[in-house]
Amino acid sequence: MDRRLWLCDKWVSQIQTEDPKLYDKLKSIVDHMTVFLNYRSKYYGVSATDETNALQGYLDTKDETAIRTKLTEYKAWWTANKGGAININR
Repeated sequence: MDRRLWLCDKWVSQIQTEDPKLYDKLKSIVDHMTVFLNYRSKYYGVSATDETNALQGYLDTKDETAIRTKLTEYKAWWTANKGGAININR
């Protein structure tokens, strides 16, 4: 999960003003965030459906700010919960 968030940060750092490849970079970020959400759902029992749908909507509208905000939210959640118990039987 750390790696997925790290990869998101790497993609975010490559976004520039008036970036012609903005959609592709945002798609990579959303793809990694979706994997993070799926892991969080599987191992921590936090539903990913609404979050995944929201991310897709942000991607469709190229809402970089909303995607960055969600990334910050997920990193904060991970920092607070990464030491917690996981369920490997899901």
